[in-house]
Amino acid sequence: MSAKISSTLTVVLVVLIVVAGVVGYFAGSSAVPPPKTVTITTTVGTPTTITTTVTTTITEKVTVTITPTPTPTPTTPPPIAWPTRPVTIIVGFGAGGGSDLAARAIAPVLQNLTGVPWVVQNMPGAGGAIAEAYVAEQPADGYTVLLYGAYALTNIIMGKNPHKMEEYIPICRFQWDVGGLWVRADDTRFKTIQDFINYAKEREVTVGGTGLGAVPDHLNTALLAKYTGTKLKYIPYESAAEMRTDLLGGKIDAMMEEPGIIVPLIKEGKVRALVFFIDRRLSDFPDVPAATELGLNITYGLWRGLAVKAGTPSEIVKKLEWLCEQAYNSPYYKEQEKRQYLYYRPGLLVGDAFREFVKQEYSTYLQVYKELGLAK
Repeated sequence: MSAKISSTLTVVLVVLIVVAGVVGYFAGSSAVPPPKTVTITTTVGTPTTITTTVTTTITEKVTVTITPTPTPTPTTPPPIAWPTRPVTIIVGFGAGGGSDLAARAIAPVLQNLTGVPWVVQNMPGAGGAIAEAYVAEQPADGYTVLLYGAYALTNIIMGKNPHKMEEYIPICRFQWDVGGLWVRADDTRFKTIQDFINYAKEREVTVGGTGLGAVPDHLNTALLAKYTGTKLKYIPYESAAEMRTDLLGGKIDAMMEEPGIIVPLIKEGKVRALVFFIDRRLSDFPDVPAATELGLNITYGLWRGLAVKAGTPSEIVKKLEWLCEQAYNSPYYKEQEKRQYLYYRPGLLVGDAFREFVKQEYSTYLQVYKELGLAK
């Protein structure tokens, strides 16, 4: 007999003894007491409710309901001895950019959870494609992790990364950022997005972004030019810091960037946003319109997460998924999320849900890039 069944029977016997006492109490009385219901809750490790009905000789009916307490969700990690040495997160862009900040926001939490160092290594070049190819060529042991973003898909679509999408296992998404079009605060040509559009219809305007063919920078620039009939020239940068310097120095007219990455510039009043590529206004920027308010269906944002090389053992993949979820919900990461304005879209997707999301995104990007002439 199992321990769960034994526990249940013990409770039932106790109840029957209580019922017998109740019956004995009323045996000497001519009045028939009303039906009584006794409810007892016990932990038996199963969601099924067990009901026992006892009818006495004096027609008193007592119903005993035993409702088990659900077993709580396990909070312990999968039992696997990994990692036992430092893990490296490869970032395909330079220091100070959104991907670099994302990796450095999550790495300390993963280090605390595992007890081994998580080292962020920047490997800029080809819009992230060099880093992506590097990870695909390392051992599939979970010790080399890729800071994985939307640009990883477009690099494959555009042929910059020779490896296929199936050569990576997406682990988790923990950010889904909102891009905006920014200009210098003292640029009198562009007080509003409509000023920008009107100006760019007459003469070429340079727009900086991180990476050639990158989502959302290059994609949103191309779509904005297509939908508004403007002459926008996209200038790709490998370093977001260099792009900001060029904007402030007047070498480019505007830039595509996420607000959390340029908080100091915003607070110092050096830049201002003309539009955000999302379907509603952002609470922290109530005076800046959303693209959809202008009739522009441009809402692509840069999502970021982690991936490993295909062939990584499933138990390591499961451990990584567990670690990502714990890290995302940690107080430290939540503070980073707030500081970098990353709470406008839901961030966390883990395991199969994230992998399905990646497949859908790949299909969408492939179609749009072909329509824009950015891919064959």
